Amino acid sequence: MKKGIITAFFSWCMLFATAQSFVLYKEATTKEKAPLTISKTALIKDIQFWKTTLEASHVNMYHAISKESLNQLENKLLTQLPKEVSINQAILVIGKMAAALNEGHLGLPSAKISDSLFQQSLRFPYLIKSSNQLGWEIDLDISKEQYLKKGGTILSINGKNIAAINQLYGKYFGGLASWKNQQVATYIRKLLFLHGVKSPYYISAVNAEGKKIQFKVKGYNQQQADSINKAMASIKRTQIIPYSFELLPDSIAYIRYNNMTNDPSNPFSQFLAESFTKINAAKAKGLIIDIRENGGGNSALAELMIPYFSNKPYRLTAGMKWKVSEPYKQFMKGSQGGKEEPAFYFTMQNGSVYFYDNKDLKKPLENPQRFKGKTALLIGPNTFSSANMFSDGIKTYQLAKVFGTPTAEPGNDYGEMFNFMLPNSQIIARGPSKMFFRADGNEKNSNAILPDVLVLPAKNKDAVLEKAKEWINSKD
Repeated sequence: MKKGIITAFFSWCMLFATAQSFVLYKEATTKEKAPLTISKTALIKDIQFWKTTLEASHVNMYHAISKESLNQLENKLLTQLPKEVSINQAILVIGKMAAALNEGHLGLPSAKISDSLFQQSLRFPYLIKSSNQLGWEIDLDISKEQYLKKGGTILSINGKNIAAINQLYGKYFGGLASWKNQQVATYIRKLLFLHGVKSPYYISAVNAEGKKIQFKVKGYNQQQADSINKAMASIKRTQIIPYSFELLPDSIAYIRYNNMTNDPSNPFSQFLAESFTKINAAKAKGLIIDIRENGGGNSALAELMIPYFSNKPYRLTAGMKWKVSEPYKQFMKGSQGGKEEPAFYFTMQNGSVYFYDNKDLKKPLENPQRFKGKTALLIGPNTFSSANMFSDGIKTYQLAKVFGTPTAEPGNDYGEMFNFMLPNSQIIARGPSKMFFRADGNEKNSNAILPDVLVLPAKNKDAVLEKAKEWINSKD
């Protein structure tokens, strides 16, 4: 992805992608039993600990909100709380403060005791495919009643319309509006639980046949969850597989790239070599790379694909800033079994910033299996993190024609996340240590990655895929 020392960073990124189960300060914090409630005073101490940790490790913590405004938000949230605070209430307070930083990677905080209670609760029985201000499109109905099939749309819950729910719960997530809406839909079961909204749920919806319906539905319990998870794994198996290839009936090669991880049973380098051998042998009309459901991972892996379809010079990022801090040093040391790597980072003074300016474009290596026909890249609101960076480089340097809807993350964004535990509540929060610059080097551009061809979703068909196929089959 980057040259020189930056190349090594991504081997460490790969390590941390597999080491995110490590939680900084967990060992020192979890000696005592996890509390169900804490005092407001203890929560105030946790908030101060959260702010201190982020101020130390973040490149620019107050880029979206001033320190004064964040403190004002804290005071406002605290005045609404009783003297004794439930862990769920504490999670929501930390969540709103994290969201005020307006970064998509920070996500919703969690706590083991709260997660355990959530697993034992009656949970909202729908998985949501997509979200907008009008409604949530159903991906899977896991209720006993089965009133809604895939393709149905929920319009309201308990009398509150989806636009109002998105606005209410969107305050717990940072990033662009489309990302917030999607995160609300993804985490709706947990959000309802945290807010004490219990089963049964009163639903207003439009079913897959277009008929408006209203009904009451019960949540599903822990006993039902095992069989539901098996069904979900079967139904969503294409999203579990990180990458797959097929030759479509009209002789168009289609690579679904869902996750930037390396499958040991089918290494990505091997997958690419075998797939492009088949693509060229079949004399495919065109190539479609679908990263609409790719939430990121190791971008160095994704770069292995570029020489297979392009010979144009490019860069995926114009550079990055890396904050040197004691919390992140301790996180790296803990996640690497005590190793202090990279060595130069541990020798730098805490509070300093390592800056990498990636001025040069990278020329793809020659590849005898390079596909020389039309190549389309498909993006959408679930294209995130390293996948967002990948799409940015491809769009900026015209390595392929980009179809779909805007991604849900700006090209300039904060990443290289680490998890850390707050001492009193045992809540797990997240923080970034790096800022990455978009491929064109414009640090002031706060936009998402925009497609060359905007294709809005359509009911009962994959409009984005069809538009890409239409372009490949055209004479343009």
